[in-house]
Amino acid sequence: MIDSPSIVPDAPGDIVSALNTALATIRGLVVYDDELRRWFVADENDPLFASVPGLRGVAHSLAASANQSKTQGARSRSRKRKYEERKVARARAYQQRRMDPTYWEKSDSDLKAWCGQRLVRDPTDPDKYLKTLERSQAIRAIDEGLVLIATGRFALST
Repeated sequence: MIDSPSIVPDAPGDIVSALNTALATIRGLVVYDDELRRWFVADENDPLFASVPGLRGVAHSLAASANQSKTQGARSRSRKRKYEERKVARARAYQQRRMDPTYWEKSDSDLKAWCGQRLVRDPTDPDKYLKTLERSQAIRAIDEGLVLIATGRFALST
């Protein structure tokens, strides 16, 4: 074996423990800065980088992917909230028509499908309307909107 320092033990009990050791070492090289709210490589001058070819690139890749995951997670939450607001808008349009005596003879599923094919203002952009939906999409979106309304998270705006 080569006499250079290694992050993998010379005679590991099994490959899993060797990989766990290597992963722990790589994770130890990447730190989170609370003030900047970003992940960084802890010490660019660590002698380990010189002794293990490619380690610097792996550490930088780990830091970059951690930053990307955090950004994508925040985007996903806001995107989910926007979809929820749209479902609630459709459900409220359905509720208004359900209370209207003109539509009493329609079944719930027919009225949901009919409401899904009508224009509803987009709650995230008042100048736009939500696209019309097919029957099954409309029923599912309105049912999910009714569940969200029941949670109480979406108060009526005045």
